[in-house]
Amino acid sequence: AAKDSRVCVFHKENGGVSSARNLGLDKAQGEWITFIDADDYLHPQFLYTLYTNNHVDLVVSSFQMIGTTEYWDNILTDHHYNSQQLQDNIVKLSVTINLRTPWGKLFRHDIITNNNLRFNEQIHFSEDWLFVLNYLMFVHSLVTVSSPYYYYERGNVVGLSQNARSIEESFYAMDIFHETIQHLSLVYHQELQYTYLTAIKSFLERQIAYLSSNKSDGFMVKVKQIRRMCINSHIKKLCSDTTLIPKSKRKQLFDFLLLHKAACLLLFYIYILKGRI
Repeated sequence: AAKDSRVCVFHKENGGVSSARNLGLDKAQGEWITFIDADDYLHPQFLYTLYTNNHVDLVVSSFQMIGTTEYWDNILTDHHYNSQQLQDNIVKLSVTINLRTPWGKLFRHDIITNNNLRFNEQIHFSEDWLFVLNYLMFVHSLVTVSSPYYYYERGNVVGLSQNARSIEESFYAMDIFHETIQHLSLVYHQELQYTYLTAIKSFLERQIAYLSSNKSDGFMVKVKQIRRMCINSHIKKLCSDTTLIPKSKRKQLFDFLLLHKAACLLLFYIYILKGRI
């Protein structure tokens, strides 16, 4: 900011990543919005490459993952999706990792502002995916870019079990995702059951990892949590599915125990598999 007047810095109390992003959205004045996570970095041509596609509503970049023991990237094809192509491909697009995060993209500021789009500060997992799903309701054209000019740092990621939230928050998030995906399916005239079940699966896996590793809660406290999971309508739909989500043998046994409300056996099973359902 001292070197370039176009750079503005804002300071605030730590209220979480969604709170920080929302402050950025409140302060933004440009035509386009991009997000960068604190430990990630960009190729010098990142913004230029994405901005050459400024005739659409959303530009999605490929990325490279760094900071892990093995190199990994996610390369998209250079492709323009018009309104009809978006409708035809929304199921595939809505679950890809490139559409589940706000970084590595250009969003139109006017779409965000005119539709009062903000990050849900009550959700601390997949809240970024929820923001993108809400934005997609107002998108009529999209471009994917093959250049992997966003560098995603994985070296300092906190594990699921260390960053788990309460089961109440997970249930609340499931309700919000269900409502959002239902609305999205109406906008695109497509059945998005796979997107919905994929979202529920991510929240369930998080809770399983937490139950496996959490040492502060006693056995019976965890059993009570599992009993609540057994009667949750979203989790029951996921475990009842036999066609959309591929399942291993151990996941099939997990589903059987959950659907039959065998809470104690289910917790022992989670311990045995160390949360890797």
